[in-house]
Amino acid sequence: MYDESHVIGASWVLQDISGLKKAEEDLTRARDELERRVQERTADLEASNRQKDRIVEELRRANEAKDEFLGLLSHELRTSMMLIYGGIKAVRRMSGRINEQEAVSLLEDVEQETDTVYRMIEDLLNLARLELGEQLTTEPVLVQHVIRRFARSFGESRPEREIVVDVSDELAAALAEPTYVEQVLRNLVSNVEKYAPPESPIELRAAMNGGAEIIISVLDRGPGIPEEERDAVFERFYRSSQIPKRVRGMGMGLTVCRRLVEAQRGRIWLAPREEGGLEVSFTLPVARDGSGN
Repeated sequence: MYDESHVIGASWVLQDISGLKKAEEDLTRARDELERRVQERTADLEASNRQKDRIVEELRRANEAKDEFLGLLSHELRTSMMLIYGGIKAVRRMSGRINEQEAVSLLEDVEQETDTVYRMIEDLLNLARLELGEQLTTEPVLVQHVIRRFARSFGESRPEREIVVDVSDELAAALAEPTYVEQVLRNLVSNVEKYAPPESPIELRAAMNGGAEIIISVLDRGPGIPEEERDAVFERFYRSSQIPKRVRGMGMGLTVCRRLVEAQRGRIWLAPREEGGLEVSFTLPVARDGSGN
């Protein structure tokens, strides 16, 4: 038999052990919760630091792009202005001693450089408007008329260059901004002039792609673009490895084309031609009844 004092003492010991065990479990839970919160906070800080690092890197790249852009722009403008000034000065200085053919040749050079500066400014202004979120106004446009008008104007200014037009009068109207469509054509054809052999023709095509969109293509017989560069050429300031160093340019033409096409809810891409050369195509949506904005 056990007396009551021994039983009571054992109960106290058990209660003390049970209390210690519970306190230990509470401390363990508190420690685990604290560790979890520390880990979460550490993860948040690391994520915040990574985000800050990304922002710093993006700002650094943007600053480098700005510097590169300003350098390219100043170089292109300086080159064009020197040629324009030199041509005008030559005509003035040789007035009375220069024959008509030489004068016309010099003035054609001046006109070409003036056109280069104009197109450069137009590209930059339109790109800036789009990047600032300016609302684009579209309307039903007969692209076959835009293409033929562009080809006629190009032929008058570049009679030595063959341009072939293959479009149907049965095309549906596109929902587009006509001056933007013409600017895309002008930039694409300008690229062909720079890189394709001067004796090779430039082809302009347009056709329906199902009933929802129209595909417009500019085809050349130039050196083409390597497959690994076909996406990169649409990036700002990118110049393909196929471009000779002597060829001037800011690497902005295709960037502008992509932004103008996408602003009209279209797509643009490059594809090699089986017989050699490059095909650049873009789409425009078909206008529906009452469409436009």
